[in-house]
Amino acid sequence: MKNKTEEDQLEQSVPKIDTRIAAVRDLIFGENIQQYNTEFEDVYERITSLETTTKQNLAKAVDALETKLSDLESLMDHKFQDLNSDLDKKLEPFFYPLFKTVEILRSYTMTNIIFRIHRL
Repeated sequence: MKNKTEEDQLEQSVPKIDTRIAAVRDLIFGENIQQYNTEFEDVYERITSLETTTKQNLAKAVDALETKLSDLESLMDHKFQDLNSDLDKKLEPFFYPLFKTVEILRSYTMTNIIFRIHRL
């Protein structure tokens, strides 16, 4: 029986607190509470819109940077290939006789090599 009485008292005190809060709110904001709510909703919508726009702009910027980095990587690869090709062309006259000698030595059989050594 005591439990039911305590619950009833608690239920009666909750609405009193709510009405007290409402009364304080009305005292502070007065009749303009609806106008403030509307303004806060407008501000919230504006913030949400700005957040969405910012996320989209950031995503576009990231995509643009990724594309530029990819293009730069491709350009650097082509430049390195060109430099290697140019270097090979410039070094070829110096290494061509060496490569020719190596080819000749590979073509000799062991007997030919021994015979040539003995002739010296």
